[in-house]
Amino acid sequence: MRRLFTVGLVFCTAVYSHLSHAATAEICSDCSTEAKAQQFAKSMANPLQCSPVFGQDMSCTSQTKTVLFVDKASGQVYQYQVYHQPAAPWSTQVKRINLHPDQEEGFRILTQFYRDVNSSIVASSKTVAALLGTHRQNSQTVQNQATVTSQTTDTCPADTALAALLDPNQLEDIQTNATVQIGTNLLNKNNQINLNPVKINDSYSLTFKGFSSNISATGGNRTPSFAVTFTSTERITSISDYLVYGVSIVGYDLQNMPIINYTLSDASRIAGYSLGALKGQNGPLLIDNSCIQDRLDQAVAQGVVTSVSTPIAGSSGGGGSSGGTGIGGIPTGGGGGCQIVDFFQGGQRL
Repeated sequence: MRRLFTVGLVFCTAVYSHLSHAATAEICSDCSTEAKAQQFAKSMANPLQCSPVFGQDMSCTSQTKTVLFVDKASGQVYQYQVYHQPAAPWSTQVKRINLHPDQEEGFRILTQFYRDVNSSIVASSKTVAALLGTHRQNSQTVQNQATVTSQTTDTCPADTALAALLDPNQLEDIQTNATVQIGTNLLNKNNQINLNPVKINDSYSLTFKGFSSNISATGGNRTPSFAVTFTSTERITSISDYLVYGVSIVGYDLQNMPIINYTLSDASRIAGYSLGALKGQNGPLLIDNSCIQDRLDQAVAQGVVTSVSTPIAGSSGGGGSSGGTGIGGIPTGGGGGCQIVDFFQGGQRL
C-alpha cells in the first residue's frame, strides 16, 4: 500500500519596519553607542498623563511613541518604540525596531551628505568673501563714474553690503561664486552625488533602492547659512555688515554640480541695520545718513529699485529734501514736512 506524504516547508524571514518605504529621522549629536541611543530615545517619549488622585491609587500612562533618528557622526540609524511602565515608578522603556538593511544604508549615505554639504557651505563662505572683495570694489567704482554723484559720494565707502544689495550684477556674482565653491567642495568630499540627494532648507532627502529617507535638522542641529561679510559700511556699528543666504540644493546638472536656490535672510545686516528692520518689521526707521541716501537715490535713478512716498498726516510742505531718507517704511523729516518712503526691489519691499 502506497502512502502519499506532503512535506511542509516553513521559511523564516526577518521582519523589518518599512515605514511605507518612507521615513523621516532626526539628528542625534551623540548616539555612538546603543546605550546613548536608548537615552536619546527615552528623552523623546510622550509625557505621562496622571490621574488627579495622589498616593497609592494614582495611575499614570503615556501613549507609545515610535522614534527614528540617526547618529550625526556615523549615520547609524535607530528606531525604537518608547513607552512608560504601567506601574509606579513608571520608568521609561524602549524597544528596538529593526529597519530594512537597504534603508539603513540609505540613511548612512544621506547623513554623509548632510555632513559634507554643511561643511562645504561654511568653507565656501570664507572663500567667496575673499574672491569677491576686489570685484565689488571695481564694480562700485564703475557705478559711481556712470552716475551723477553728490558731494558726499567720494567720501562714502564702496565695498558695502548695501552697494551689493542694490547691484544685481554683484548679487549674481555672489551666488555664482558661491555655487562654484560649494559644488567643488561637495564633489571633493562626496562620491555619491550621483544618487541625487537634495537639501531643502533644513530637510535632507534621498531615494535609495526603493526607500525614501529623510533627515530633519532642527534645534541645535540647524544647518549653516551661506554668508558674505563686508569690511566697510555706510553706518558704523559694533557688528559688521553681511549678506546671509539660506541654501537649498534642488538637483544637479550634467557635471554633477549642485543646482542651488538662495534665499536672502532678514537676518542680513545692511548699512548697520538688519534687513528685517530695513523692511519695516519693527516700524518705520529714520535714516539720516547721507551715504545711504545717496546710494538709494542712485539706485532709484538707475531703475534698480523703485520708491513710493507717502506724506505723513499733519505735515506741511513737500517731501523734505534735507531730512532723512525712508526705506522699508522709514519717515523723512525736515525741509517743510515729513513723509514715509518705501523702496522696492524685484517686487519686494527693501
